[in-house]
Amino acid sequence: MSVPGVRRSRVLIALTLGAVMVCLLLLWAEHADRAPSGKPRQARLPTMAPRADTGHAKPAPQRAENDFATVQCTVTGSGGAQVPTGQLRATAVEADDVEPGTIRTALAHGAEMTLTLPPGRWTLAWGFGRMPVGMPLGTVDLLDGDIFHCAVSPQGVPISGVVLDTAGHPLAGVRLGGCGRSPKTDADGQFSFTVPFAALRGAEHTCSLRARWEDGMLSRYSDGATVSALTPGPFSLSLDASPVAGMGIALDGREDGIYVANVHPGTPAEDADLRAGDRILEVDGHETTGMSVMDFIPYGVGKEGSTVVLQLDRDGEDVRKSFRRERIVKVDTGD
Repeated sequence: MSVPGVRRSRVLIALTLGAVMVCLLLLWAEHADRAPSGKPRQARLPTMAPRADTGHAKPAPQRAENDFATVQCTVTGSGGAQVPTGQLRATAVEADDVEPGTIRTALAHGAEMTLTLPPGRWTLAWGFGRMPVGMPLGTVDLLDGDIFHCAVSPQGVPISGVVLDTAGHPLAGVRLGGCGRSPKTDADGQFSFTVPFAALRGAEHTCSLRARWEDGMLSRYSDGATVSALTPGPFSLSLDASPVAGMGIALDGREDGIYVANVHPGTPAEDADLRAGDRILEVDGHETTGMSVMDFIPYGVGKEGSTVVLQLDRDGEDVRKSFRRERIVKVDTGD
């Protein structure tokens, strides 16, 4: 074959190969967004669709094989400070029945953070500014159509609520505690403050908020309300504001039980010969095993003149003491 003939053959081969490559690229582009089975690779998040009247965009959820739930988390400032931005991350909790295409993680950034997620159990974490998301908020179970709200700030979790007496009337000047702060209610029994992240403990990242009614040297507490970033309230705490009577002892909670830490002079406990170091085994027939000091207090206080019975362990000897509770307005130190 002549040289010009060889050249023409090479040109024809090159053109043929080029045409084949173009066809393959077109076929790939047409099917690139589909899995081998023809199903979407993952559930799609809402896209933006134009509004017919103004031409501006608005959210228009596009459903794939899943219905969706929504997490909306607001970042707040401190006082009049400018509202900061943050990052909110949701991670799907692993489960045996999770579809392969289910969204595993989602991330939102800003002061009004919104995540649209398939139903299921999700763990949430948050960080302010551009820092890595590292403050765990807890776990939430989402159902179809749920809209879950939460609030955070760089200082912690903002919460609010009211303290009422047993008749439903607001209590002013009541001290709150148990969540890293000890504010008081205002004239309308209302409170609002920020719980530090460091006060949210345990695997669930919670704290127990209680209101305290103070009567002289004694106190009575409300039941605890569980606070977390995922349960910001508002909370309503009920508190018995009647006079408080008690024994006149300070308590020490240890791993092996409740101990008398100190006996105040001029009190029923001193008259009954209670001593520092006595281990309280029972109070009014209730065993103290596993009790904390906070658990013990409702049994230790009561109505003025009511009888309290303590079963004690004093240096290995069982001792039983029975005496009446009294109001203790001031401890007489003898000075």
